[in-house]
Order: sequence, then C-alpha cells, then structure tokens
Amino acid sequence: MDEKYFQEIFFQKVWPKLTGIENIPNINDVQGNPEKIAGRLWESLAPALDAYITKYNLPVTKDARQTDDEYFSALVAKMYQLNERVAGHGGWENVWPKTAIEIGATNCALGSQVLGRALQKAGYEVEFGMPGPESHAVALAKKSDGRKVYLDQANGVMVDIAGEQSVHGVKAYRIETDNKNIPFRLIPVCSLEKSTAATVWNLASLRKSAASPREGRFHTQALKLMDRFGLDWKIPYGDWAKRTILPEWKGLLRRPEWKKEQEESTARIRATNPSI
Repeated sequence: MDEKYFQEIFFQKVWPKLTGIENIPNINDVQGNPEKIAGRLWESLAPALDAYITKYNLPVTKDARQTDDEYFSALVAKMYQLNERVAGHGGWENVWPKTAIEIGATNCALGSQVLGRALQKAGYEVEFGMPGPESHAVALAKKSDGRKVYLDQANGVMVDIAGEQSVHGVKAYRIETDNKNIPFRLIPVCSLEKSTAATVWNLASLRKSAASPREGRFHTQALKLMDRFGLDWKIPYGDWAKRTILPEWKGLLRRPEWKKEQEESTARIRATNPSI
C-alpha cells in the first residue's frame, strides 16, 4: 500500500506542490536501490533549490580574492540574514521549497539543501549532516586544501571538522568547539542526494503538529499545509523515507554512541536555552 501510494500519488501529485516545480521523479524502475532513488529525487528537487538561490541572490561563485572560509562565511551569513528577516514568523512554510520561496526563509533541513546546492554550483564537494542525531541539519563542505567544515546556516555558524569515524556503518564527523551555538560533537552524515529523506520525513512532523491543537498557530498552519499539499493522514511518511532512502540509519538512535551524543547535545542546548 505505501509503495503504491508513493509511486502513483505522492510523487505525481504531492511532490510538485512541495517543490513548486513540475519535475516529477520516476523511481519505479529503481526500487530497492536507495542511492538511485535518492539521486532521482535530488534531480527533481534541485531546480526548486536553484529557484530559491536565484530569487534571493545567493552567491554561487567564489571571488578569486576570497579564501574558502571567507566564501563559506559570506554564504552562511546571507542565508542567516534572510531567515532573521522573518524570525518572528515561525511555522512550517520554511520547510519546503514552494512555501519557503514565498516567505524568503528556510528551516535547517531545506536551508542546508539550498546551502549544499549553492556550494555544489561553486565547485565544492558537499555532504549533509543531521546532528542531534536527526534533530538538526547542516551542510559539510570540503575545502581546497582537503579539510572539511561544518556549516550551519540556521544559526549562522561554521567550524572545522576535527575528525572522521564510522559508527556502526554510519559515517560521522567529530567537531571540537566552545561555540555555544554548536552543541553537537558527533555528526552522522550522508550524501546531499540522500538529504531528500528529510524532505519526506518532515511531513511526518507536519502531520504530528496538525494533529495537536496544543501547538496553537503551528497547529493551524500545519492543518492548512496538510490540505494545500494534499497529504494523507494515514501514510507513514517518516518510515518510508528512512526505509527507502536511508536504510543504513535504521535503529541509529538505539546505538549507545548516538544515545550518548543525543543526551549530551540536549544537555548543552538546555544549558544555553533553559526554556527548551
């Protein structure tokens, strides 16, 4: 039932409403291949990211006089400033290209995809990270000297990667910093193409908000978007995204290393923001 829904309804009718682009991905002939499915979805999503980049004039070329760090910093700052313009707006419109381009702001997941796409166009190798784990999203870029950097446009910060390791088959980067806006220390990463899993599984969060009147304006906004996008209340969007696009992350939060990272990063966040 789920596979039929995604093949015949979701990508035909819902996906274009999320992206604002009539570029429907065909994944029917690549079932069972997460890399190819992610690649098809990214090819379909990229024009929507390009539209955001063009409308809001994000720099996709490094000036010859700029260092990598200077270019990264300028790009992150531009996106952070765009978000700050509507900081009081809040809500769900900044999660998907169609609505984000209307308000001129992106959340962490979409923003990292836009950032990653801009960096790709500038010639950099880029990965997608979900620190927390899976509670936030960032982009990771490779500098011309081979070093890698953590780029968080949602908080306007960046820091060099301290090291790399594999945690139960999941690639991860370590960071060491005193910056209070970077509470994470171990970042699970995937390809930029596989970031499309977040595009789909965020619909599960939207539906949860729509089902909870206690969330006030977020609930009202979520209800409107559920209707606007034509979402199905019964479809497990999150389960499908993980199973189909990021199967290697299945059970990630049950692993002791990731549970420890989640507990420690949450404690750092609460120490900085006691109301959370």
